[in-house]
Amino acid sequence: MIPKYWIYVLRKTRLRNFKGFYEIQGVVHSQLVEKDTTYTNEYSENKKAIGIEYLQKSSTSIDTMALFENQQFQKVNVATTINGKIKAINAVADELTLQQCDDLIKKLVNK
Repeated sequence: MIPKYWIYVLRKTRLRNFKGFYEIQGVVHSQLVEKDTTYTNEYSENKKAIGIEYLQKSSTSIDTMALFENQQFQKVNVATTINGKIKAINAVADELTLQQCDDLIKKLVNK
């Protein structure tokens, strides 16, 4: 499930002029996030919502949007079921050494 705090932030910072866009505060700057619904049979009569994507549209290498085991990530995208259960997380960490990358993969595999 998406942490309730994150959902609260999305609701709290909804951009009034842009439907489906949110401003999320990072450590340094705020970032633009788009909420988009995914469908099966999107272009037919049988269209059915199956999930939601939260896509970060802006980022900067000097900001932190997520933290995992002391690893900072500058960009995060999340895909959920229509009920909010996380299906996938995509995160970008700028400027990792090969050793840092190997260590992060080991931590992720062991979780």
